[in-house]
Amino acid sequence: MTSTFRNHSKIGQIFSENIDDLIFILNDKYQCEFNNFQQSNYKKKINDYVHPQDFKRVSNLLKDIFKTGYGSEDAQIKYDGKPFRWFEIKGKSFIDSEDNCKKVFLICRDITKFKKFEFDLKESQTRFGEITDSLPEIQFWRLLQSRKGINVVQQTTEMLELVFDNIPQLIYWKDTNLVYMGCNKNFALLNNIEEPTSIIGRKDEDLIWYKENLQSLKNKEHEVIRNDKPEYNVIESLNFVKGKQSWYEVNRIPLHDSKGNVVGILVTYEDITIRKIGEQKLKESEEKYRGILENIKETYFEVDLKGNFTFFNDAFIDLIGYSKSELFGTNYRNFVDEENKNKIFRVYNEVYQTSQPKSNFQYQFRKKNRDLVICESSVYLIYDSEGIKIGFSGLARNITEKFILEQKIKESEEKYRTIFNSSPDYIFLTNVKGDILDMNPALLERIGMKLEEVKSVNYSHFLASDNINELREVGAAIEAGKEIKGVEIKAKTTRGEIFEYEVNAVPLKEDGKVTKILNLARDITLRKLTEQKLTESEKKYRHLFESSSYSIILINKKGVIIDCNPATEKLFNRKIEDLINKNFLDVSIKPEKALSLFKQRYQDILNGIVPEPIEVQISRSQDRRLIWISIDDSLVEIGGETFFQVLIQDITEKKIAEQELQKSQEDLKTLNRELEQKVLERTKDLIESEEQYRTTINSLNDPLHVVNRELRIILSNAAFDHWLVDLGLDKKIVSRNVFEAFPFLPDEVRNEYEQVFNTGEILLTEEGSILLNEKEIFTETRKIPIFNEGRVTQIITIIRDITESRKIENQLKESEENFRNMITNLDEGYYKVEWEGKIIYHNPAFVKIAGYEPFEKLFGKDVPFFWEDMADREEYIGELLENGFIRNYIVPFKKKNGEQIVVQVNAHLIKDDDNNPIAIEGTFSDITEKFRLEQELLESEKKLRIQNIELKKLDKVKNDFISMAAHELKTPLISISGYTDYILMKHRSQLNPEITTDLLTVQRNVNRLEVLMDQLLEVMKIDEDKLQLQKEQINVSNIINDCLDELSYLINEKNLEIILNINHEIMLNVDTTRIFTVFTNLISNAIKFTPDYGWIEISAKKMNEGYLFEVKDNGIGLTEEELGKLFKKFERIKQPIPNESIHIKDSGTGLGLYITKGIVNAHGGEIHADSDGINKGTTFTFTLPI
Repeated sequence: MTSTFRNHSKIGQIFSENIDDLIFILNDKYQCEFNNFQQSNYKKKINDYVHPQDFKRVSNLLKDIFKTGYGSEDAQIKYDGKPFRWFEIKGKSFIDSEDNCKKVFLICRDITKFKKFEFDLKESQTRFGEITDSLPEIQFWRLLQSRKGINVVQQTTEMLELVFDNIPQLIYWKDTNLVYMGCNKNFALLNNIEEPTSIIGRKDEDLIWYKENLQSLKNKEHEVIRNDKPEYNVIESLNFVKGKQSWYEVNRIPLHDSKGNVVGILVTYEDITIRKIGEQKLKESEEKYRGILENIKETYFEVDLKGNFTFFNDAFIDLIGYSKSELFGTNYRNFVDEENKNKIFRVYNEVYQTSQPKSNFQYQFRKKNRDLVICESSVYLIYDSEGIKIGFSGLARNITEKFILEQKIKESEEKYRTIFNSSPDYIFLTNVKGDILDMNPALLERIGMKLEEVKSVNYSHFLASDNINELREVGAAIEAGKEIKGVEIKAKTTRGEIFEYEVNAVPLKEDGKVTKILNLARDITLRKLTEQKLTESEKKYRHLFESSSYSIILINKKGVIIDCNPATEKLFNRKIEDLINKNFLDVSIKPEKALSLFKQRYQDILNGIVPEPIEVQISRSQDRRLIWISIDDSLVEIGGETFFQVLIQDITEKKIAEQELQKSQEDLKTLNRELEQKVLERTKDLIESEEQYRTTINSLNDPLHVVNRELRIILSNAAFDHWLVDLGLDKKIVSRNVFEAFPFLPDEVRNEYEQVFNTGEILLTEEGSILLNEKEIFTETRKIPIFNEGRVTQIITIIRDITESRKIENQLKESEENFRNMITNLDEGYYKVEWEGKIIYHNPAFVKIAGYEPFEKLFGKDVPFFWEDMADREEYIGELLENGFIRNYIVPFKKKNGEQIVVQVNAHLIKDDDNNPIAIEGTFSDITEKFRLEQELLESEKKLRIQNIELKKLDKVKNDFISMAAHELKTPLISISGYTDYILMKHRSQLNPEITTDLLTVQRNVNRLEVLMDQLLEVMKIDEDKLQLQKEQINVSNIINDCLDELSYLINEKNLEIILNINHEIMLNVDTTRIFTVFTNLISNAIKFTPDYGWIEISAKKMNEGYLFEVKDNGIGLTEEELGKLFKKFERIKQPIPNESIHIKDSGTGLGLYITKGIVNAHGGEIHADSDGINKGTTFTFTLPI
């Protein structure tokens, strides 16, 4: 593995450019043999990169990996001169195939950001611990609480805040009165609010984000709250503050308290404007496309992947004979037999598998009226906007008449080919120059060659005679249209063997002109050899005579048969003995005219006339079988005597083949005459419909013009003239050259015209052009050839302006590219699957989460292999079918290696136009760790709830105990106080000073204990929200004066200045006793912590609905930390007193300010304290309503 990385720099480069994580490969000495960031520093030890504090942990990690095979750890790493950062290190051991040594592969993921969160969280927890540890009441009760539970709650809260602030949606939540209770950062920024918490307490009227039809928005939210029914994925168009219309996918979800009561609403807005615009443009483009298809004359159709018709034009309806309602949604299988079903399926399946179109495949179907139609089609794939295959489109042509005609021609050709291939005679086909075009097997075998070897070779190449001039004369006669028979030719084989054949040549014509020559040849080599041998040797002649396959009969000049060979016996089905010594005229031969023919030939030979070989049909006397024979007779000398030699060959089979061939040729001639007649009739129709043609092209919506072979425009329609005017071009273009009329056309257009003229095929192209006014247009051009006598003489050019559709297409491509980029870079796994379960598309995160390698593709695989429990899949499918979507579905999955993970799935159902499910699209994310934490949190919460119940019970016991103790203690305290007062009043003069002092101390402590009991009872009432006020209208200035009077001895003791800035007529509805307590606590604290000769200022200011009171001093002041704790129970000032004149005899209970705050709050007011720091005094401010 190490060598692979080191020796393949390309792989290393790919890792460096595409992987953000650090990669190390270490040997057993912990030396770095490979990394993906510093290629020149191999063999450095891993500790050269690790922070010294982490040496030991990383060393232990490496030991574990070498020992167990894998391991993980967090550590600080420094590389490329950068400061130390935190990394999660995961390692695995392997054996290097190059040196067979064990090594370690480390991959390090940067977790610095998460570590910072962790440190901040720990610091926050520490501060929280210090605060709670300092409260004496909590010090005891928190012993029963779970620290882990507190941590989990804090982590969960922070996690939720991080998610809310980083997702792209707009999110806010309100109470039932539609008052904002919070939002995420995106929504706050939209409303020019820096901190999301600043939105709390506001209403929609206070914000700027949406003003148009605000009441409608409120009605929707009120309806969700009132009905307690959420709204999901609602598409709405909104005009925000900038006036721009945007489309949003909106979710409105009611919020509930622990009892299930609706307490508010959560609303999310996801911007789908780009998608909506793309869908609209795509719909417009499709409508245009559909309109074109509806009106073209070509037969066009579309089917889905199951073969159900989803679209077709009128031409298709005319072709198949069914109505639109009968066709729509019907499967193609309903119109074809089993053979054609399978044929069509194979073609469509091939197109689907290869993604390549299929052209010109044929099949048959029955129209509604049961007429058989033979059709020729081309099929193409249809893709959706994401490149997914969703169906097929096709063009179809009715070729029934053409097919029948071709079948007849094929049958005729087959008959001809049967004769051609089975004939023992030689047959070969040449052009007028003598070049061989075809040759039958018998002749190929004779010359010892294969067909591909003789094709295009001139037949003269095989001639072995020097009668070339004679053959040329024969060739000229044939070319002139004359049939030639009985030409004897000597030829040679590839082995040098000479053979002779007698040939009949038939000229074949096309358009009245001889283009080919069909040569029918009979091998006469044997006959010639026989004649030669007879003259040389009777013995040799006899041998040939006896063994010849021809029937040979010798007749003397008197007409008596003197001999015949065995072939004669076979041919005539008569014994040789029955023929010899009989006059040939006495042999029974039918018909009679054949006998007279033989007699005439016999006389001609006697008269020195050599007759041509003849072919006649006779009836054998024995079995009355009709046979065709070829007769060639001549005079021969045998032993000095002259005889007639008659050679007879049975050519019955050959004759039958010739007759069938002749009949086939006659049929072809008849067919040609019929076709010529149809062409003449159609030509006549075309000439008569020229005016109709001109009217038709002028009615076409697409611009059209016609050019001749010189590229001069000879005709244009009205739509073309209008188009030129719209483009600012001269519309007088008839008789002008195309490039003269349109100089901006590229040279490729000239080549396209030449291609159509040369090939005669329709050409469809797209062009982009810059006009003279620098306007850019895009056009789709269809060049259609016009034939005259088989030659392209003119071209119809149909132009379609696709400038707008091209722009929309580019926008759609760009939108699709953006979508694909977003999906590719998404951290969540994205997938799209067929309803049957096959994966259509997925992103890289899908592969990563599923545990596959990045290069592995899962397209076409079945999704169920991910499911740990198929019952979960059934539940997943069931909810999709019921609701059309599924949200936050948590389910266990298994990865490729079998490892189980927990994922959170969000998906929705995709349906076709018939509302049938066809696919599922969704995302999922690995929440294994989060799920584990949530489970722990739930368990912790459960424990906390149990503990909370116990704590409440204990708290009630505590409160009951304190209340009982306070009341029980008060009884003896009253008695003690009463007796002390009685003794001091009645017997003071009789007491010595020491006893008097002790009694005064007792009295003072009793009073102090009574105050403490009262405070404890007040605290319990505040805690339990049971503080009862006895309100009355009273002048608060009087309360302040009474308070100052009671504290005057303390004020005078420290020589303090009291500054009063109050209205003497402040009438408020308050509890007099408790407001007196508030002022007493605040002023006494100010006295206690203000140095001698200091000052205390008491002021009051009228507010809108009440008064603001302020108690300010120039005392020792407070720190920020102390200000935060000031109004908590049992909180006392612990800082060193910086002034010697301040003597704190009693630090108090720490309950005074807690009670003060409780009383102010019970009156509907607020209280807080401010201080600029040590020795800078303190200001207490509180409000009271009127």
